[in-house]
Amino acid sequence: MASTIQEKIQQIFDSIEIKYEYSSDVTRIETFNWNGELHDFKVEYFIGSQKYVFHYDREEVKNLGVKTNPIEQLEDEVRYVKRMHERGIGSKDYYPFTTI
Repeated sequence: MASTIQEKIQQIFDSIEIKYEYSSDVTRIETFNWNGELHDFKVEYFIGSQKYVFHYDREEVKNLGVKTNPIEQLEDEVRYVKRMHERGIGSKDYYPFTTI
């Protein structure tokens, strides 16, 4: 099961290409580390030299009304962080479990 989760996370990051508005450069998320836990789900990844940490809090899910599947929530937040990079704007409301 852990290898399946690792593969799903890899697929999420493989599908992300950050294309900056005023540049022809494309940035990919090439380095990430999942802690191997489902209950205390945590993924660290890098965009350029910037470190991002996604730490899924099951108690906070009830208050925020976000997805109950940590992998789906990770994907939503990574896609939002991608848009933040591309547009240069963002709102913490859309990535509640990610710290920069």
